[in-house]
Amino acid sequence: DRSDRRSRSIGPRNDFKWVFAWLGLTVFAIPFDRVVYNWSWMDPHGLTKDALSVVEYMSGYPIHLLILSILFSCWNRRDLIKGYLLIMIGQGVICDLVKILVGRARPGFGNGPFHFEPFSFSMDMTSFPSGDACAAMALATLLGFYFPRSKWMFWVLGLTAALARVARGRHFLSDVFFGAGFGFLIAQIIFCLLGQRYFLFQAEGERTMNFATND
Repeated sequence: DRSDRRSRSIGPRNDFKWVFAWLGLTVFAIPFDRVVYNWSWMDPHGLTKDALSVVEYMSGYPIHLLILSILFSCWNRRDLIKGYLLIMIGQGVICDLVKILVGRARPGFGNGPFHFEPFSFSMDMTSFPSGDACAAMALATLLGFYFPRSKWMFWVLGLTAALARVARGRHFLSDVFFGAGFGFLIAQIIFCLLGQRYFLFQAEGERTMNFATND
């Protein structure tokens, strides 16, 4: 039935290959970190920057509240909410630990993109990776688990929201690329550890239909 087809269609499968693509983008972006940062401060406005600033709200609290309210309408709400919280809280904790471990100076502080102070708890030294990029892409990946046919749309929105951090001068380009890939990877790993039952999006009507079919 429809739920069986959906359960077979969600999951990482070959999606892990995109992690290597993001790591490659991170390395590629490093030589352009200073150039892109200078561009972000040349003109505080402009169509590109304004558009990216709007998409940045994809990882904001209202979006999470909206998604949680939708999950509450599903008959398997407990499993869905557990999976949702584990991914979103997990990526935040892991990303913050890496930030402290790396200790990269934020744009405008220190001596440029190659200024590092590992194990620093200063907010000025927590540029790598971008926490907002990590959260946006983890959320986009999670939405892709719920709606696998639309995962590419969510991925594009997640990456666009991540790039908004560069346009606003908050992060270097490599911070954002690595953060996005890191959020993607964390979501995929948690999916593998928990299993698809925590991410199989089913409405109450589908449950009734399944019960009727079984009878």
